[in-house]
Amino acid sequence: MRTSLPPVVREAWGESVADAFTLWLEDWGGRLIREKAVSRDEYREILSRLDVLEREVALLREEMARMRAEFRQEVQALRQEMLALHQTTLEQLDRYQAQAQERMDRMEARTQERMDREFSAVHERLDRMYHQMVIQTRWLIGALLGFGTIITVLLAIAQFKP
Repeated sequence: MRTSLPPVVREAWGESVADAFTLWLEDWGGRLIREKAVSRDEYREILSRLDVLEREVALLREEMARMRAEFRQEVQALRQEMLALHQTTLEQLDRYQAQAQERMDRMEARTQERMDREFSAVHERLDRMYHQMVIQTRWLIGALLGFGTIITVLLAIAQFKP
């Protein structure tokens, strides 16, 4: 098939130049097409290979989608297990805390009882000491009154003695 140039180009260049250009273009274009083009058989083979690749890519996409769904399910299952483990751990910690609090309460009660006994003993000793001090103070005052009376009587006798 001959390439035809537009009539305006043919008139401007002339018939001989237009024919020469047309021959050169066909020769150059033919070589270019032969170098770059493929035959119908090669084209069909490439298309069949592309169809195979397209099916394989579609299968890979389906497999990836299935694997993603499985992965999501596994992650969700792991998340549920972790939440259950977390809840169990919290419950155990609450039990341990309650046990520790109970032990602390018992220790506090024992300590309070011991301190009450010791303070009671200290209060009893202080009460006995106070009672002894009151007795000693009374004896001291009595002795001072006795000495004061004796001294007064002796001074009175000494004064009336001629």
